[in-house]
Amino acid sequence: MINSLYISNFKGFKEIQIPELGHLNLIVGKNNSGKSTILEALMLYSSAGSESTLHEISINHDEKSRERPRFNDPRFNSNDDKTNDIDGGFPYEHLFYGRKFNGKIPIQIGEIENENKLLTISYLKRKQDTNDSKNETLKLLQKLNVIDSEVILPNATSQNILEVKKGRTKHIIPLDELIYRRLNRYVESEEKQRTNFQYVPTKTTSMDDLGVLWDKATLTPYENILLMP
Repeated sequence: MINSLYISNFKGFKEIQIPELGHLNLIVGKNNSGKSTILEALMLYSSAGSESTLHEISINHDEKSRERPRFNDPRFNSNDDKTNDIDGGFPYEHLFYGRKFNGKIPIQIGEIENENKLLTISYLKRKQDTNDSKNETLKLLQKLNVIDSEVILPNATSQNILEVKKGRTKHIIPLDELIYRRLNRYVESEEKQRTNFQYVPTKTTSMDDLGVLWDKATLTPYENILLMP
């Protein structure tokens, strides 16, 4: 549990501080004032910056993630996908303030003035020797059994990554398409750094889903409860 909340450079928040938190907290405000962003920040903090959480936040807002819709997926739009590829944006870039990576300003989420409990997500672009098979990206891919230990990435003149730190632990999330297209799973944080949580999205339930739920309630004792004024 954290006793206060500090968020900077995350989505629409350049910086926000909540000096005190309790066991139960009520967040109120006008539409588009950032209530959901605070919850998403807490979700990201609780997961210790796991890529699966970055992905979930992204797809909930129809933003770019490492996973793209397949051509036979109803969400697939060839024109949109083509435009995104031309734009050349990286996955998760939209989560940074101003919707752009800034190498000098990371996302930070945690307790006020407590670096030991601070989650930091930084964008880094590193120049690499193409013959150096010991760089962090290659070691990550080898650890996940995605590539053989003898493989060297061709023409890897730069390396775009997210460096995720929480406490004394660190992991990296590769952003270059050549690399992340070959990963068959998301890059997760260490289990000991995570906190159990459940995020309930604010999206409206579809009529089809509501119909299924209603069918389960009709002609049962719960029907009268649902119809009570």
